[in-house]
Amino acid sequence: MSSSRADREDRKDREERRERKKSSKTGAESPREEKKSSRDREEKKSRSKEPKEEKKRSKKERKEVPTDNIREVVKVRLLDMFEQLPGDDDKMWKLLILDSHTTSIISAACRVRDLVQKNITLLEFLEKGRQPFPQMSGVYFIAPEEASVQLFIKDFEDPAKPKYHSAHLFFSSRVSSKIMKMIGASKAGTRVKTLVEVNVDFLAIEQKVFNLNIANDLRLGFASTNDERKRFAENVAHKLFTFCMTYGEQPYIRHNASSNLSSTVASLLSDKLEKDGEDLKQNSVMLIVDRGEDPLVPVLHDFYYQAMAFDLLKIDEDCIYSTMVEDKEKKTKKEKKVILDEYDPIWQTHRHTHYGDLGTIIKKDFDAFMEEHKDINSKDRDKLKEGSNLQNMMRKLPQYREKIDQYTLHINITKELLNQFRSQHLSDVGLEEQNMAVGQDQDGKKLQNVMTTISSLLRKDDISQENKLRLVIIYLITQGGLSDEKRANLITKAGLQKYTDTIENLANLGVQLNKSTSIAGKISSLLGGDKKKKSDVDAFILSRYIPRLKQLAEDALEDKLSSSEYPYVNPPSSSFKLSKAKGSSSAGKASEDSGSGKSSKGGPSWDRIGSSKSESGSSSKEVKDRQKTKLILFVIGGVTHPEMRTAYELDKEYKMDVLCGGTSVLTYDRFIEKLENMKGGSSKKKSRVEDSDSDLSSDDE
Repeated sequence: MSSSRADREDRKDREERRERKKSSKTGAESPREEKKSSRDREEKKSRSKEPKEEKKRSKKERKEVPTDNIREVVKVRLLDMFEQLPGDDDKMWKLLILDSHTTSIISAACRVRDLVQKNITLLEFLEKGRQPFPQMSGVYFIAPEEASVQLFIKDFEDPAKPKYHSAHLFFSSRVSSKIMKMIGASKAGTRVKTLVEVNVDFLAIEQKVFNLNIANDLRLGFASTNDERKRFAENVAHKLFTFCMTYGEQPYIRHNASSNLSSTVASLLSDKLEKDGEDLKQNSVMLIVDRGEDPLVPVLHDFYYQAMAFDLLKIDEDCIYSTMVEDKEKKTKKEKKVILDEYDPIWQTHRHTHYGDLGTIIKKDFDAFMEEHKDINSKDRDKLKEGSNLQNMMRKLPQYREKIDQYTLHINITKELLNQFRSQHLSDVGLEEQNMAVGQDQDGKKLQNVMTTISSLLRKDDISQENKLRLVIIYLITQGGLSDEKRANLITKAGLQKYTDTIENLANLGVQLNKSTSIAGKISSLLGGDKKKKSDVDAFILSRYIPRLKQLAEDALEDKLSSSEYPYVNPPSSSFKLSKAKGSSSAGKASEDSGSGKSSKGGPSWDRIGSSKSESGSSSKEVKDRQKTKLILFVIGGVTHPEMRTAYELDKEYKMDVLCGGTSVLTYDRFIEKLENMKGGSSKKKSRVEDSDSDLSSDDE
């Protein structure tokens, strides 16, 4: 937008405000003013469809913010809202009003102090009762949905008692003409000083991970009516469009040709980007798959720190870990809640470390911390290392409170994980899970008598129902199913009758529940149990399975991914190369200085076949050598923590930006809950491949 045009629009806005002041004094609008008001609404509607100032500002941001950190990109974009307020409003203290949808968006990327630095003095929630501040402007960041807009309008329905003096209205995504008409026809319309589409309709939950936050994605995507799936696909494409706008990329889009859902989303997204994605770069490839591509990974136990903690310690969707801590002075226990996210340096550094190495590495880090701070006397050092009376130690050494607190937290978490590992007999359960997943035993030999082996575990009283359900599901997925009679007998022997519908609903993801000799022998290799890759990636006998998403990503990076099975919607030119070659270091290769593979306090032997490495910062040379191309991985139906880890591993191995996202984030519990909520099982639903011929663009009959 040119400066002259901007000046004209500023003058026009001032004239409009003067006209509105006159009309508010008289209490009525003349026919001329009514006509002008209608024209104003149409002009606002037209400008909202093309928020050019926002696009230019965003383009500038993309030059300044490192694109390998999507969380930082989103934070800058969100905080920039407060730089766009007209006049002196950007310098004054402000009220920020969020709805339930945008609260999640802000919380994922920003901290309270980020908002305070932008002069946000009070954070309010749209759905709750709020105290009026008629002398202040309200900054609204809300979803362009009817429910939220109605609540916004209600704040100004009484012209004599408005909640705020005026409103700066920011929407998370594109605003429909219906919503614009609602605002324009209301008394709130005259109070709007700013109207901007921010185009951030997703959660940036980690540096390389984003989440569309669609709670019922499995049911909508795989067990709904044709019309529901059509709307779901449109919603996914819409949210992915805002991701691309924020990230500054119009990717070349690939999808699984056998998945109608993936193909539909890919096509819809491509159309949106072609129509509205101006000023975007084309340096990236987005690979879109669905959860049916790999139904194993949400069920398998994973023994890397982040995935293991979220699974066994039941950390919630907001990354809040609850634990009971002892107050030795009061001789009581109280609940303590902490957030495990990237603002915790120990968590960020070690979240992708295998548990077999974790205790040793954290202890080594703590010893280095002690060595660095010579002012801690030897007696206090001994107490800290023993972990005794840490509360008194923190009072005695207040300057180190935060760091000691962090180490104490993670030492306690590793102890709790070890307790869970032992009490749940995960050495035995995890071994059988991996054997079935890769189609080989720990010696690399083909599996024999699989049913006999898992039946012995299913009969044990000290194996939990949760783990028995995992074993049954993994057996059905990897062994090509069972006859109806044998499957029912297996479920009964395991005491899992209440999970019958949950198991049957696996058919919605394309899992073969009925035994077929033509498919049984192919399952493991399709899902990641390729023998030649066994020792090339994972470090431990209990971590041999390679997520299917990682295999597809590696094939795409090395230009080996089948163009017929995973075609482009918008093919790049022949000169475009996604990746040159792997970096010199690989997370899966053996390392001479790796640990012993045993817990420091008599924990399990992990029987390593390679090594694991924790995250560390990139050197300046590595940053300089990074490729400009990017790979974006996306899973419809939810992405898991092992798949999220894939983005970091590939980013390091190929020295390029790799991001990973999903319609939600799955843990085992969330996956089972979503399976339970799906309607119909194998007898009522076509398989994922059979259903690929259905047309999502047509309505149900």
